[in-house]
Amino acid sequence: NMADTAPDTQRHPEFVIQEQSEGEEERVEPEDVPYAKCRWDFFLSHKQSNAQDAVQNLRLALSERFLGASFWLDIEQDPTVRGMCNGVSYSRNVLIFLTEGITE
Repeated sequence: NMADTAPDTQRHPEFVIQEQSEGEEERVEPEDVPYAKCRWDFFLSHKQSNAQDAVQNLRLALSERFLGASFWLDIEQDPTVRGMCNGVSYSRNVLIFLTEGITE
């Protein structure tokens, strides 16, 4: 069981959301989320244009290894910056699938 070895709460770094229209940054404070209240087991981060198929395969492999695992994946959730911040805050694990251009 993945929850057996987890801390009671997790803290993520402060998220900064760029407001394109006004050029000002909006700061979103991370939440201290009790581990047991996380909605997803895995947040899968990737660059959609060159890793979507690979991440779907990763999800399948993780689903076979961790039966009943839940996933935050942009094609199924809110893909906005605010939605992704929420996904990270409420996920037990964050996996980053690194490919060319992910930091752009």
